[in-house]
Amino acid sequence: MQYISYISTSDKNWLFNLKDVILDVMNDITLGRNFLNNHTIRLSYNPHDILIQADKGRITQVISNLLTNAVKFIKEAEIL
Repeated sequence: MQYISYISTSDKNWLFNLKDVILDVMNDITLGRNFLNNHTIRLSYNPHDILIQADKGRITQVISNLLTNAVKFIKEAEIL
């Protein structure tokens, strides 16, 4: 629980569109073809605006870790 309170009290809270972060992370993953090791992976996301106030760097890191781990531990799939 200490980590959660640290994030919520961060002084780096900016208003930003989460959609842009998700699309950027997805592009990074799909462009990193060496990372995919010739697996067939399709990332699907129906973009819509989600405005949040948070530490954009930490949110980007969390989303990147979630998607990267999802891709690492599957052979062929579609991640929605």
